[in-house]
Amino acid sequence: MRLGQIVAQHQSLICSLAYSATGSLTQSQDIAQETFVTAWIHLPELREPARLRAWLCGIARNLIGKTLRRDAREPVHAAEQLEEPYELPSQEPLPSEHLMSKEEEAILWRSLERIPEAYREPLVLFYRERQSVERVAEALELTPEAVKQRLSRGRKLLQEQVLAFVEGALEQTSPAMLSLWVCWRPCRRLTTSAKAAAVGAAAVKGSAVAKSAGFAGLPAQFPEQS
Repeated sequence: MRLGQIVAQHQSLICSLAYSATGSLTQSQDIAQETFVTAWIHLPELREPARLRAWLCGIARNLIGKTLRRDAREPVHAAEQLEEPYELPSQEPLPSEHLMSKEEEAILWRSLERIPEAYREPLVLFYRERQSVERVAEALELTPEAVKQRLSRGRKLLQEQVLAFVEGALEQTSPAMLSLWVCWRPCRRLTTSAKAAAVGAAAVKGSAVAKSAGFAGLPAQFPEQS
């Protein structure tokens, strides 16, 4: 079997396993690439070709473990380039893979990371395998019924995580400026009332002045009546 055939048949599974563990799309592809290169180098050691998928998963999980341990020691690190990296065969990518931003990727992983791996892996693989229970069951060596049960439980946990995430995010967006605006409204009403009172007082005062002026214009003595 050629390397290209091995990659084409198993890259979705290996990338999904790596993503389920790391939460990084880029890192999952790097791990998958290293998995296939390692497998190709040691392919003659595979005694049972029928166990190829399980063997690849074992290599991938070993590399995932090393990556997580390395990241725990060095949170910021530069990925080492393979001397002769093998290019994965081009496949038509999903539009979301082109459009997903770092913020969206962070939100996606924030929703998935607290789901136990036993439920997270089938969920990730299910949607990457075009929602095929049979392909997920074959890839993870589970029965279709077991996959359905894990997907059901995973979806429930995912809903709970998303709800908790939304609730927490909304709690952090308490509108402080709205409180200031609410406090300002009665002040504005008081200011308006004060202005109205001032205008009213001025009007009363003006009326009194006008009356005084009118009286001043009258004759000092009224003509006597005969």
